[in-house]
Amino acid sequence: MKGYIMDSKKPLKPQCRSTGYQKDFSWVPVKNRNRLVEEPRRFLKDLRNDMYKKADAEKCHQPEMRNVQEFLECQVRRHMRLELHIPKYPNVPT
Repeated sequence: MKGYIMDSKKPLKPQCRSTGYQKDFSWVPVKNRNRLVEEPRRFLKDLRNDMYKKADAEKCHQPEMRNVQEFLECQVRRHMRLELHIPKYPNVPT
């Protein structure tokens, strides 16, 4: 900017001031997400319980699992076991 001289005698415009924190805007409403699902999800509950038991879902979450690589490999195996219990999975075209 050529020829700009800041005049400290004039008050600054409100647009030039900074608050250092974000204001609350009415167009960003805060919603309580806990009330959206008022009752427990009953979608395929028997299948989900069966998958949880057969796939041994808690096997990897033990205090003995201290090595990250072993934990991640255990998680991959767990996910593979879970996928095997999904009905009609994998769907291989014939």
